Amino acid sequence: MKKIFTLLFIAMSFSVFSQKDLTILFVNDNDATPAIVDSMRHAITNSGYSFVNYDAPTNGVPTYDLLIAYDLVIWSTGNDGSSRFWDKSNSADIKANAGLMSYLSEGGMLWLEGIDFMYDAFSGAIDTFTSGSFTYDYLGVYIYAGQSHVNDKVVYDGLPMMTAVEGNGICSKDTVTWRWSAMNYADAIEPTVNAKPIYKMGPADYDLAKYYSAIYNEKGDAKVLSFFIRADGYKTAEMGKEITTQVLDYFNQFAAGAKIEVSSVDIHSTNGFTITENNGNLQLSATVLPEDATNKSVTWSIAEGSVNSMIDQNGLLTASGLDNANGIVYVVAKSNDGTEISDTAEVTISGQTLGNSYKVLLVNDNDKGIDRYLDIDTAVAASEYTYKTYNSVAEGVAPNYDYLTNFDFVIWYTGNDGVGLKFWDVSDSSDIKCNAALKQFADEGGVVWVQGLDFLYDVFGNKYSGINGAEDSIIHAFEAGDFVNDYLGIKSYVAQSHSNETSGNYVGVQQLDLTDENKITTLNPIKWAYTEMWYVDAIDKTDSATALYYMGPETYDFALYYAMLYNKNGNAHFISSTFETARLDNQENTNKLVKDVIDYFEALENQTDVEKVDKNKIGLNVYPNPTNGNIKIEISSTSFISKKIVITDLTGKVVFEEIPSHHTNGTPIEVNLNHLDAGIYNLTIFGSGEYTNQRIVVF
Repeated sequence: MKKIFTLLFIAMSFSVFSQKDLTILFVNDNDATPAIVDSMRHAITNSGYSFVNYDAPTNGVPTYDLLIAYDLVIWSTGNDGSSRFWDKSNSADIKANAGLMSYLSEGGMLWLEGIDFMYDAFSGAIDTFTSGSFTYDYLGVYIYAGQSHVNDKVVYDGLPMMTAVEGNGICSKDTVTWRWSAMNYADAIEPTVNAKPIYKMGPADYDLAKYYSAIYNEKGDAKVLSFFIRADGYKTAEMGKEITTQVLDYFNQFAAGAKIEVSSVDIHSTNGFTITENNGNLQLSATVLPEDATNKSVTWSIAEGSVNSMIDQNGLLTASGLDNANGIVYVVAKSNDGTEISDTAEVTISGQTLGNSYKVLLVNDNDKGIDRYLDIDTAVAASEYTYKTYNSVAEGVAPNYDYLTNFDFVIWYTGNDGVGLKFWDVSDSSDIKCNAALKQFADEGGVVWVQGLDFLYDVFGNKYSGINGAEDSIIHAFEAGDFVNDYLGIKSYVAQSHSNETSGNYVGVQQLDLTDENKITTLNPIKWAYTEMWYVDAIDKTDSATALYYMGPETYDFALYYAMLYNKNGNAHFISSTFETARLDNQENTNKLVKDVIDYFEALENQTDVEKVDKNKIGLNVYPNPTNGNIKIEISSTSFISKKIVITDLTGKVVFEEIPSHHTNGTPIEVNLNHLDAGIYNLTIFGSGEYTNQRIVVF
């Protein structure tokens, strides 16, 4: 292990804490839309406080040993009702998770925020709680009375505002309104006799106006503030900052006071600093000094310039198993006490490979119903191809080009979500296209299958004016030069099922019907887990695209339009499915559809009776030839991408076969032939649906 550096910022003394002693751990426990918690994180920073972020969807439930280092834990469930906040193993005794229970029992402070954390544990209201239960004793909830939008439709549909309870001692912001006309799914609560109400639901004539949406409670030394709303919903960022500042200032008075700061961090491992096993892992630890430092926890991360790998917040480093993931990883452990003292260790990774089979990557880009991609994951696994899954929702970013180059086929799953998809690059509104890494992957011969509802809606919106079959009713037409036209093969984005049927016969598309020209799949018809599927995009195709499925049946309003196309543009292959592939009528049919598509392109890549391309036309240069064992292969044309290299002897026996890593044309591919006997051999290089060859001489 090579130690790189140890940063010491003792002189800084982290001046924020000299004025505001409160140490804060922010736990993001929101699965549905991770960006929702960003507004609260910004409000904390703008309030002059610092915090350490902990991502529960990625790292799991934080342990007691981590929690106990902080004065205040802010636990945000956002808009998600499947939180890790609860321990529901005993339905008769639902309480907070074990680590948090231990933290509170030792006098910890908690600010719990979000909609649906009550719903997650107890489902729909009404629920009454009694002394002895966690919800009564710690949260201070006597009755969980209802939810806005669900139980309040007499006067209002949703919570219009909150009004501060006079003299509550924490929040003085009198009236709180939203960036919407009303907030849906805010919980209506009646507090226990010992709990202190902070905000009342309002206005006075609101259906649930006798209940509260924020309460404060103490149990022993534990202090718990519960906001049963979404903190990203405040009317303005300034309002969010004001409320957050008041809350944090309240808790700050109970902070432990003087802190003993970290002076050094040292990374170590009992098993050395190497990983040699494919997909192997290495447990790292960090020694933090002095021994009596107030906060000895660290945040683990991987520095830029490292080969692909991941590390969790327990210091477990896991190799990625990718072909290009052999090399050095720079692991950083940084103190969480505000001093930002860190240590960096160098770990050498080897032995990583996906193998030489056809490789598939599944990208989850669905931020709504985050487990839906697992149905596609199951289907890819059933196809028995080598594959990996990349969860862009959890990662927060799309896979980069270096990651994509490990694969032959990418399934980009957008599910039922059409907001802020990472599939798109919308930085130039006049040139909307897929993200740069994915486009480069496709342009170099990769196959991309984009699938799901609303990926067109995400960037082109819902602009329908009523479809009657007339040409002038087409909503969004694309032209040559547009990515959607040239790459996806979509001439026009016509309508959405459920939104735009005019005949009254249907409320969604009932099925998809196989086209005559479809040579890729055989499933017919495609049916759903529902009677009809809503929001499937009706599209028309360009002349170059192949239609795979009509919308159906024949009597359906948009039966002349399509919901699945295949298009080839240069070396790029794109399949576009405008329906929710994870909601076919059964898993067996999902498996069949996915396998048919992958099988077709795997066969296309590996077929030997493809079109021959003249070697001079693509600028093939093999040197030295003759050779004493090593050759370099160079191709100058950008239209031919090397996918496979095969060398045979004069009897036709294969003596060498390799699938090269993706490369830039003009950069030589080096091949070692030292194992071959002297003689004449045939070199064949396969691209996408084409090949070229040349004889080579070994002496």
